[in-house]
Amino acid sequence: MQINARWLPALAAHGIDREALWQPCVSIEVGAWVLAQSIARYGYTWRAVGAYNAGTARDASAEARRMAYARRVAARLRDAGGAGAAGRD
Repeated sequence: MQINARWLPALAAHGIDREALWQPCVSIEVGAWVLAQSIARYGYTWRAVGAYNAGTARDASAEARRMAYARRVAARLRDAGGAGAAGRD
C-alpha cells in the first residue's frame, strides 16, 4: 500500500522507518492502521476512504481531494465487480 511521507514521524515512534515500508506485510499493516485512523474520524464512509489519501484538513480544497480520491476508488471497485458508489456519505 502507498503510505504518504507525512506519516513517517508518527511511524518512527513505533520503530517503522521509510525502508521498512518496502516490506509488503509492514506496508499493508501500516496502510490498514492509516485507514483505521480515517474510519475512527469519519466513520465507515467514502470520506474516510478519501482521507486515507488526502488527509483530514478541514478546508474545501481538502474535502474536494478526499471525495475525488473516493470516487476513483469506487470506480475501481465497480470495474472489478465490487460494490460502491462514491459521493454518498
